[in-house]
Amino acid sequence: MEDLKDLRRQLKENPESRELNNRYAQACLDIAKIYTVTSQGHIFICSPSDLEAVRYVMTKIPNASLLDGETLEEYKRLKRAVTQARMNRGRPGSMMGIYYALILFIVMPIMAVPIIALWELSAGSTSDHTRDPRALIYLIPVALITAALLWVGWLVERIPGWKYNALIVQENKKAELAKAEAEARQSTDSTP
Repeated sequence: MEDLKDLRRQLKENPESRELNNRYAQACLDIAKIYTVTSQGHIFICSPSDLEAVRYVMTKIPNASLLDGETLEEYKRLKRAVTQARMNRGRPGSMMGIYYALILFIVMPIMAVPIIALWELSAGSTSDHTRDPRALIYLIPVALITAALLWVGWLVERIPGWKYNALIVQENKKAELAKAEAEARQSTDSTP
């Protein structure tokens, strides 16, 4: 791996050089690859901290329009991986964050408060003024309903990422098929 400082200095002197841009971008992409996982030709970014690291490194690439060849393809793949990771990750200010807050702080208490109130009132109905522990069994459905709502939210949050993954896999299969067909045509054209 080339020295980034030296490449950056050369790039400042000659910012329009395709070769320098490609070498610098390749060095940045090599650093970004440390934070990714590659499986079956796809790049995945697993943790939020890895996503931030990759995004930071990608912002250091000065002029992506000057990239070409394998470096450009790698840059595009990494950019798709960043998009996919962002889609798969729940953001606190997003609509799903609001959904989770509504469930945990409004829906669940609305379901649980009447049960707890009945449990408290059950103390007045007995002669020794003890609370009936059997009333708390009704909190189990509240917990199950809350868990189901949270799970549905989790699924809804990840479906766009799954669709994006499926789309990328489909595009890759089409590209591989087109490449194989082109190679087959070339081989049949070249043989007399």
